[in-house]
Amino acid sequence: MYEKVSFRAAEDYSYERVFKAVESVFRDINAHELLGSAKKVVIKPNLVIRRPPEACATTHPAVLAAVLKLLEPYDAEVIVAETPGGVFNESVLKALYRTTGVEKAATDGGASLNFDTSSRPVPSKLHEAAADFNILSAIADADLVINIAKLKTHTLTTLSAAVKNMFGAVPGLQKFEMHARFPEPECFCAMVVELTHTISPQINIVDGIYGMEGNGPTGGTTRPVHLLLASRDFYTQDYFAAQLMGLDP
Repeated sequence: MYEKVSFRAAEDYSYERVFKAVESVFRDINAHELLGSAKKVVIKPNLVIRRPPEACATTHPAVLAAVLKLLEPYDAEVIVAETPGGVFNESVLKALYRTTGVEKAATDGGASLNFDTSSRPVPSKLHEAAADFNILSAIADADLVINIAKLKTHTLTTLSAAVKNMFGAVPGLQKFEMHARFPEPECFCAMVVELTHTISPQINIVDGIYGMEGNGPTGGTTRPVHLLLASRDFYTQDYFAAQLMGLDP
C-alpha cells in the first residue's frame, strides 16, 4: 500500500488557491499514475445534506472543480455520484447537487452527474462484519474511485473523513437499515471500515480548508483548518486526520 499522505495549505476556497493545493497533492501522491488506464472514474464527494457550500457540511465545489480540471488530459468517463440518507430519487439528487454547488462544478468541468439509483451486492473483502455490501451501481462499476471527503467530527464515529465518507455508497434508506444492524458505535465503525476496504477508493482527498467540529456531521460549527489532505491509503490518511483534530487515532 502506498502510504504517503500529503498536506497542502489553502487559506480559503478561491479557485486559484484550491487548484494549486489539489495539483500539489496529486503530484505528491503520484495520483497521475493511476489515471492513465482508467476508463470510468467516479468521484464520491460528501453531500450528506442539502446545504450550500458556505455551511461547510459538504465537500466544497471548488475542490471538485480543481480535481476535474486535473482529469481533463485523461481519456476517461467521469461521473460524480452520491447517495444521501433518506428518500433517494432523481428529484432529490437534482436538488442536492444544485444546492451544494456540485451541479455547476460538474457541468463546467465536463463530468456527468449520477442519477442512477440502482445498486448491487459486492462481496466483502474481509468477511467479518458482512458477507457483502449493497453499493450504488455507479460506484461499484467504477475503474477508479476518487473519494473527496470533508473533515468533520461525528457524533457516532467521532471522525468523519476518508473512511466514513464511503458509507455514502450505501443507497438512501438502506443506510438506516445498516444503522439498525450495527447499533453499537464500535460495530458500526468496524462495518464502515470493512465497507471502505471493499470499495478501496484509490485516490482520497479530505477537504479540511474549512472543517466542522462539535455536533457533526451536519450540526456542528465551522472550524478553519486551511489544509487539504490526500493519500492513496485511506487508513493512513485518517490516522493523520485524527491527529490533526486532536483525536487519539
